[in-house]
Amino acid sequence: MSDVGRNDPCPCGSGKKYKRCCLHRDEAATDTFVAEGATTMAVVQWLGDEHHDRVLKARDALPGRIWEDENYASLALPLLAWETWSASGERLCLRYPDRLLRRFDPREESWFRAQRESWYSVWDVIEVRRDEGLFLRDLLTGEERFVRERKATHYAVERSTLLARTSRRGDVWAVASAHPTPLPPRAADGVVREARRVLKLGRGTVDREQLRGEPAFRLVALWEEALQALLRQPPPRIHNTDGDELVLTEDHYSFAPEQRDEILEYLRDIPELEPADEDPQAADAAGVHTFLLLRDMD
Repeated sequence: MSDVGRNDPCPCGSGKKYKRCCLHRDEAATDTFVAEGATTMAVVQWLGDEHHDRVLKARDALPGRIWEDENYASLALPLLAWETWSASGERLCLRYPDRLLRRFDPREESWFRAQRESWYSVWDVIEVRRDEGLFLRDLLTGEERFVRERKATHYAVERSTLLARTSRRGDVWAVASAHPTPLPPRAADGVVREARRVLKLGRGTVDREQLRGEPAFRLVALWEEALQALLRQPPPRIHNTDGDELVLTEDHYSFAPEQRDEILEYLRDIPELEPADEDPQAADAAGVHTFLLLRDMD
C-alpha cells in the first residue's frame, strides 16, 4: 500500500486526488499480493508433503544463503513452488492436484495458472517511469513489456538488469519474483553468455520453455556467482587526470555566536544540504552542526 493520504495528490501525476485516481488499483494490488503469497505457500506445502526428495534436490542446487537470508525470500519460495522439477525434468507444479486447486478462490486460481506460464530470465531495464513502472526487455527470449512496479521506480536504474519472472496481475504485468540484487550490464551480459553455453540455448531467441524447471535454478546460480564476483572486487580507484588519489576533506567554518540561528535556518533551506544524523541538543551544546552535500549526478 502507498503512504499517500486519500486526499493527497495522486503520485501518478494526474492532478486528481489519490482516492479518485490510483487508490483503488493499489488496494486491489495489495489484495492480490496476499492471494499470491497464499497460493505460493500452498504449492510449497504440497511439494514438501508429496515430493520432499525433489525439494531437497532443488535446495541443494543453490547456495544456502538463498534459503536462509530473508533478503532472498521473494526469490526463494516462488522458485521452489514453480520451478522444482521431477526426475524426468517436468515441473512439479504442473502435477498440482485438481482437488487442491478447487480450494483456491478465483484470484488465487488465476495467479496459480499465470505462474505456471511464467519463467525466470534476465531483464534489461529499458526505461523507468517514475511512480508508474518499468519497461523491460528479456535478454534471452527477446520479449518486451511494461510492468507496474511503483516502488521499484524509486531505486531501479535504466540499463541495470534484473533476474526475475513477470506475470499477469489482473489486467497488467508485474514482477512476480526477483533476485534482490540487480546487476550492471557487463556482469549481466556475462550471465547471459554463460547461460547460453551451460544450458545449450544457442545464439538466437530462446524458447521460454528452455528456461523453466532446473534451468531456472541454474540461471539463479549463475547470477549469484556473478554477484559474488562483483562483491569480491576491490573498490574502484578514483583519481584525477594527473593520477592524484581522491582525498576526502572536511570544511570548518566559524561565525559569531549570535548569527548561529540565522545561518542554520539559511543552510536548512538549501535543497542540496541535509543535516547529518546527530543529537540536536548535543550539537547545540558543542556549537557544531554537520551537513551533508547531496548532489544529483545525472
